[in-house]
Formats: sequence, structure tokens, C-alpha cells
Amino acid sequence: MDVDLITLELKLAFEKPGCPICRLRHTAGQRYLRSLLWENVNDGGTRVHLVRALGFCYAHAWQLQQMEKSMWHDGLGTGIIYEDLATRALAGLKAYMRTQDRAMARRRRWRRWRKWIATALCRWFSQPASLTSDPPLPPGLIPRDRCRVCELEENSEETHVAWLVKGCAEPRFQRWYQASDGLCLPHLRRALALAEREDPAVALFLARTCQEKLARLTMQLREYIRKHAWEYRDEPKLPEEQSSWVRTVAFFAGERRETRGEMQEPFGNESWAKEVIET
Repeated sequence: MDVDLITLELKLAFEKPGCPICRLRHTAGQRYLRSLLWENVNDGGTRVHLVRALGFCYAHAWQLQQMEKSMWHDGLGTGIIYEDLATRALAGLKAYMRTQDRAMARRRRWRRWRKWIATALCRWFSQPASLTSDPPLPPGLIPRDRCRVCELEENSEETHVAWLVKGCAEPRFQRWYQASDGLCLPHLRRALALAEREDPAVALFLARTCQEKLARLTMQLREYIRKHAWEYRDEPKLPEEQSSWVRTVAFFAGERRETRGEMQEPFGNESWAKEVIET
């Protein structure tokens, strides 16, 4: 099997704890935010997208803040981005207040008319909404695009799921995958749906591998629960049993960001790539 860049990314993700697709998805978002803070804060195209999206979604806005704080102990990049957005939001609020003032003046004028006259005029002109509805919010207060990090993470997720399904047709790739923690349930569903169309044998392999891993995890979770009983409290608690309840949540919901080891870059130097190709 030819080893390309995406295969190398998957290979390294297999060697880390948790769902490999979750890890690669989070890594794609981290890489973008790191690049943004390092060299693209004042890039014109990047700023246009940030203006249209009004920055980032809740999760990625705080991830940006925490990343700059932890890496540079400062907030200049984040501050520059959000100062621009705050200025635009202020302009939008001023425009909104002007339109609200005009709307209130129209309402006051219309209250002077008798109800039947206003109703007749509304019916005549067929525009009741323009007389009574609130004005629309200005662009500075409504996002016109999606969070860029969400888009990149979804693209990474789609690409790596497709590549994983393709790779699982090869015996060596199957061995790599079997040595990993396997997919979380949300990504397993996507991989099975794709494999059923592309290669049913791969779908069977993924389901069987998941069954084996989930059975082992369930046994560890049962031991974790059992050893909480008073009569078994002195039995040694194994590390895999102690973490089983967290890993079970991760299986059903997907990996939480940076909770089971920091999400690192998906590939390293040339010596690592050579080692992977040779194994």
C-alpha cells in the first residue's frame, strides 16, 4: 500500500489515545488558529471572512483566546481581531437605534388614527408589515458566514473518514487500526454508512473491531462499578478501569478537546515518516 500524507496522519492518530478522527478534526482547527495568530491576523482575506462570520463560534472563540494565552502569554492577536469586530458592531448598533427611532415615530403617528382607518389603509396598500413590524437588524449584528474553524474541521472529518474506509481494505492498514482505540460512535456511523456503499467487507471489519473494543471497555466499566461496592473496596483498581467511565462517554459522544492528551500536529519530521513507511 502506498503511504501518502493522509495515511501518515491517520497512522499517527492511531497511536494516540481516543478516536483518531476526533483527534484529526481537532488538530485541523488548532492548526488554523495557530496559523492565524502567528501570521494571518492582518491578512485581508482572513479578516473578510472573520467580519462576515463575526469571529468564531462559542467553542472556537474561547479556544483562540486560551491558545494565545498559553502559547504567548498575551492577547494581542485576539484583541486585534475582536477590536475590529467590536467597532463594526458599534456601528451596527447605532444604525439599529436610528431605525428603531424612526419605527417608533411611525407607530406614534399611526396611533393617532382610528383603528378602522389604519386597517383600511393597510388592506389598500397590502403592506401591513411595513407599518407595524420591527426593522431588520443591521449587518454588523448578524453573522453572514459560518465559523471558519468549524468548516475546516468538518472538511478534515469528511476527508479522513473517507480515507480510513479506503485504507481498511488493506491488511497493513487494518493492523494499524486494530491497534488503536478505534472510532467513536458518531464517526463509526459515518464510516459504516460510507463503507456499506463502497466496500461491505470494510463495513464488517469496522463493526467487528468496534464490537471487540466495546466489549472490553464494557467489562472494564463493570469492574469499575463493582469495585465501588463496600465489600470489594480493597481490590486494586487498574488504570484502564479507572478511566473506563470517561472513555465510555467519549465513545458515545466523541472525544472532548484536549482532555486525553493535548492534540498535537498530525505528523512530525522526515525520520518519523521514514519509520512509518518502513513498518
